[in-house]
Amino acid sequence: LEDKCRHTKRRHGKGKALAGELREIITTAIEKLAGLDEKDRRDLVIRAYDCMRWGGISYASRYLDAICELYSRDSGDGDYAATKTSITGLARAMLIKDGIFVAELSTSPEKRARDRRKYSVNPKYGDKIKYKRLWHWKWKLGSWTFNGRMPMSSGVLSLLKRSRWIRKFLPGWHKLDLQRREDYFQAMADFSYSGAEENAASVAALAAPACMNCQRPRCGDMGCPLGGRVPQWIDLASNGKWLEASEVLHERNNFPELTSLICPAPCESQCKKSLVGQSVSIREMEGRIIQRAYDEGWVKPLPAKKKTGKKVAIVGSGPAGLAAAQQLARAGHDVTVFEKDKFIGGLLRYGIPDHRLDRKLIDRRIDQMRAESVTFKTEVMIGRDFSAIELRDQFDAICLATGASRPLDLDVPGRDFGGIHFALDFLRQENLRSEGSYVSDNCEIDAQDKVVAVIGGGLTGEDCVETALSRGAKKVYQFEILPPSIGQPEEISELSGRLERQWCVSTQGFDGSDKLLTDMKCVCVEWK
Repeated sequence: LEDKCRHTKRRHGKGKALAGELREIITTAIEKLAGLDEKDRRDLVIRAYDCMRWGGISYASRYLDAICELYSRDSGDGDYAATKTSITGLARAMLIKDGIFVAELSTSPEKRARDRRKYSVNPKYGDKIKYKRLWHWKWKLGSWTFNGRMPMSSGVLSLLKRSRWIRKFLPGWHKLDLQRREDYFQAMADFSYSGAEENAASVAALAAPACMNCQRPRCGDMGCPLGGRVPQWIDLASNGKWLEASEVLHERNNFPELTSLICPAPCESQCKKSLVGQSVSIREMEGRIIQRAYDEGWVKPLPAKKKTGKKVAIVGSGPAGLAAAQQLARAGHDVTVFEKDKFIGGLLRYGIPDHRLDRKLIDRRIDQMRAESVTFKTEVMIGRDFSAIELRDQFDAICLATGASRPLDLDVPGRDFGGIHFALDFLRQENLRSEGSYVSDNCEIDAQDKVVAVIGGGLTGEDCVETALSRGAKKVYQFEILPPSIGQPEEISELSGRLERQWCVSTQGFDGSDKLLTDMKCVCVEWK
């Protein structure tokens, strides 16, 4: 703070008085934000100083007042995530890079000092830095675009950065940026902490503008298995272009309403803001875009305008099979999907509990695909009901999308004891039960009134935990060999007391009597 006040004194005609005002409003704000750590308070000082440079002391006061007001409605239970996100997010929205502010930034003593350090320039030895500043301009005339650049003298820049009054006489200047700023203020005003889930959605809206300033985004190319154009559709949604955002989202993802619910979101772990624990909630934004698209009626069947006459067989109706079927049908091919089970969906329907993925979402997409001329054949197993030779003879191409249904096993002593089951067997049974199509037999996996151990802390493990608890398990232990990841749920509040999670635990074997499991042998591991 004192460093910024010192710069203010040197650069302004009434610098001493201005520095005093800046120190007073920032000190007052920091006292109100007692729950923030030193790093966040430091960021607040820098952003408030920049706001003062953009629009004067009143502009900095508006920034600080908005942050303090939001903090009063935020909660320490959520680690003041909304406030921490807004310290940077609001500053980005308020610091519109018009010509006036760019002139201020490019001629500031802070920039010169950084450049001297960067290039090892020492004035004592006669070293000097000479700047050549260019104005890059763009002019559009109908469908033609003209680009160019021209030099800008230091005198012109000095005059320009003292011309903040021009903004008052040009209310339409940077109209879109000004609207984005007011939208951010509105998003802050709409925030209220009412629980972890609602808080995540609100923080997502506040964090979204961070994508606009990411220079080298890694979320799409390095994080998303589908190669989703994440910054593009977040940018469009942030500008109110929801239809265009939905179109860009669908370019790489056939079922965004499903991935927004079940994807582990590796894109968020690749987000640069995740390095400071404030990753943009990409999955939340994805869900908001696709929900808006459905509400507005934009998600419609897209049947092929011209048929190719080619026939394609898809074996398996999981997410990969359905996506392949839809893309091929839209390309004009006659597509038939073969599924060995009674209902279409594969892992989506039988491997994920309905409390995490509503079956109506799957059925809605299947209806869309039927309208696009995709044919579905259920309870047909290739090799039993339909030979591979018949398949090859009747179709021009075959896509095998049978899924990875073979589970990984633990090669440890005692693995053959009864009572040890694979996760997908348990989840499939419960999903069949919820649909009313499960037939009880001697292989039924019953968790009621039992002590259950779940090995694995991923999403499938979480599904097993919640399903076992909902089926009346007396106690559930969850063991994971890795340390907890960022955003890992600590407990299911309504079932607290019946669930215990332990991290960095490796399963070494099982023990029992009369061929039934009674004990597990585990050791703690240390990661270095």
